[in-house]
Amino acid sequence: MEALAAPDRIVRIRNEIMSRLEQIRDKIKYAEHQRQNLMNTLFDSKKEKIDPEFLVHTASDILSSSRECYDYCAQDILSLLIIPNTGNQRLIERYNNNLIHAYFPFYENQLTNNQNPFYELRIISPEFYNYLVKLSQDIAANKEIPNTLFMYGDILLLKDMVNEKKHNKLIALEKNENQELLIENPGMKMIIPLKDQKGWNRIKVSHESNLSRVVEFRFEAIDKEIAKFCLFATGSTKIILEDIYSKYLQ
Repeated sequence: MEALAAPDRIVRIRNEIMSRLEQIRDKIKYAEHQRQNLMNTLFDSKKEKIDPEFLVHTASDILSSSRECYDYCAQDILSLLIIPNTGNQRLIERYNNNLIHAYFPFYENQLTNNQNPFYELRIISPEFYNYLVKLSQDIAANKEIPNTLFMYGDILLLKDMVNEKKHNKLIALEKNENQELLIENPGMKMIIPLKDQKGWNRIKVSHESNLSRVVEFRFEAIDKEIAKFCLFATGSTKIILEDIYSKYLQ
């Protein structure tokens, strides 16, 4: 195959990055659509006091779709940033022979291990390398994602739950009675978990509202309410990956 001239190569790489970013956005949009379906199913089932259909499968789909976006990004970092710019011939040879799989560097040792492809970013893009190191440290320290109520550390829960689902079994759910408030009036319907709330201890509703205590569904392995964690999965993934692409993969 004839080598591309430098300007043509840059255009090709940029087009491939934008194509992958659109795939990621579509995947997140799909996950958000599934999350709204999950919310509607939960509300209707709790209102009618019946078990929701396909809850495990819908929740699993949302988590898997969110998790996959990180490795799409990792593939872009490897194939469109590291490989075209590295001087590591052994790495290039292994890549050309399909011996390298890109996994997003959630852990700092993925970046500091000189056998890991992401170690090459120290030379290729020091600013991006430092960004990823700090991200991994924030995940390890479970810091709050700025301007949200999401915690970085929950990314590892997302990763581990999806990996467990792939290799072992369906995600397990648990059902707890009377642990949420269901509020409905002509202009609104809402479910409020009673556990893990921050910043309030009472709620006022209009006189035409129906208010009742209903069952709550939680992910058994991590003790997180389903709808809230699915919101984290889609929301945090979108925030972090949009930030990476806008700053380092344009």
